[in-house]
Amino acid sequence: MRAASHPTGVKYTMQCKLRSGETHPMHRLLTFCCGILFLSLLLSAPVAHAQIWAPDHKPLELGIGFQYTHYNIGGTQFHNLGEDASFTYHIIDPLTGAGARLTGSIEGAVMAGFDGHPAGASSQVNAKSLFVGGGPHVALESPSRYTPWVHLLFGLDRVQLTAANRNAFGFVGGGGVDVNLVGPISWRVQADYLGTHFKTPAWVQSNYAFGTGVVLTFR
Repeated sequence: MRAASHPTGVKYTMQCKLRSGETHPMHRLLTFCCGILFLSLLLSAPVAHAQIWAPDHKPLELGIGFQYTHYNIGGTQFHNLGEDASFTYHIIDPLTGAGARLTGSIEGAVMAGFDGHPAGASSQVNAKSLFVGGGPHVALESPSRYTPWVHLLFGLDRVQLTAANRNAFGFVGGGGVDVNLVGPISWRVQADYLGTHFKTPAWVQSNYAFGTGVVLTFR
C-alpha cells in the first residue's frame, strides 16, 4: 500500500515546493526576457535623443566634374574626356550611431565624353559617348572631412563613331571619396567600372572611368 501511494506523495511534494517559492524554468525564461527588454528600453532612450549623430545638411547633393572614360567595344578601343553631372537624394539610414551613420540615397547621373579617337583609325574618326542612369548610392557620413561612398547605376549607354550611333544597356559600379573643403563644398574623387551590352561576340564589354569634381551639399 505504501509503494502504491509513493508516486502521489512525490507529486504532492513537487507541487508543495513550487507553491512554496521554487520557480518553473519557463517562468525564469520569461522573467529574463522581460528584464532584457526593459533594460534595452532604458538604454535606448538617451541614445535616441542625445547620442545619435546627425549631419547639419539637407538630403540633396549636386555634383559636377571632369571624367576620363576608356571603352573597348568589339575590339574597338578609344578613350575620351568629358563631364559628369549627378545628384543624390537621401532616403534612409540603415545604420546610425553616436559618431557616424550609413546612408542610403537615390542617385541619378549623366556621363558625357567627347573628342575620342579609336586606336588605329583615321584621325578624322571622332568618338563620343553618353551614359544616363540611376540607382542606389550608399555613403558613410561622420564628423570627419572624408565621406567614402559606393554606387550602382543602371541605364542607357550611347556610343557615336563619326556618323554611326550605337545604343545599349549599360551599368556603372564603383565608388569614391568626398573631401569637405569648406561649408557645403566638397571635392570628389571616384573610379567606376562601366559595363555595356552592345551586340558583339562578348556578352558584356568591360570599360572603366575615372572622375573628379565638386560636390555641393544644401544646408
